[in-house]
Amino acid sequence: MGAAAMAVWHAIPTDWLYAVVGWFAAQWTYSWREHEKRRADERTRRTALVAELDWTRWAIAGFMIAIARGQPNVQPRILPILRWADAEQRRRGFQPLGFAELDDAQLVEKVAKLKPHGLSEARSLPTPVLDAVAVQPPFGWSTERIERLLWLRDKVRLLNEEAERLNRWFQMTFDVQGPLHQRVTENYQIQRSAYIKNLEPTFNAIRDVVADLSSAAQVEGRLRREPLAQPGPDPR
Repeated sequence: MGAAAMAVWHAIPTDWLYAVVGWFAAQWTYSWREHEKRRADERTRRTALVAELDWTRWAIAGFMIAIARGQPNVQPRILPILRWADAEQRRRGFQPLGFAELDDAQLVEKVAKLKPHGLSEARSLPTPVLDAVAVQPPFGWSTERIERLLWLRDKVRLLNEEAERLNRWFQMTFDVQGPLHQRVTENYQIQRSAYIKNLEPTFNAIRDVVADLSSAAQVEGRLRREPLAQPGPDPR
């Protein structure tokens, strides 16, 4: 049987055998390259999305700090956001506010002593990466993750619409005088409250999406979280 098998093997045309092996090798190489391209595209989109969402979350936290400054009774659920914003400020190379090492009571006291800043106008937060990834997600992302991105996109869009309305009412408080001025001022305060009310839910929604993307990336060991610059001196 061994000699017969060898005879059959030698009877196979060499050119035909090489062609078959070469075809399979070419197919495997093409599939491997396409797979690597998809993985690289997914990594790039995910890293860009996390960077954009971190920036957006930091901006929202800054708005919340401006609102909390000088307030005697900051809600306990806001304190982790203030600490995160302080740590993010340090990571980005800016002088921190010194929130990280304070307990809840000390942090509330420190915020109450800060010079009041308030929030008269708002700023829209463009998220082009989120918009693009939500409608054309990377290959292999789950339906749950895509739905979460779409929901977050709508929340950010709603917050931006609230900001635009707030700015219009703020401008009208200067433009409208006479008997209607009081009504315009009241509407402005109502719109300001609506905008402030949407800040925390949007922040939390971004936090959850970033946690999902970061945990998936950490499993693969690909998303690096390094300081963006050398932090400045601690003012404390």
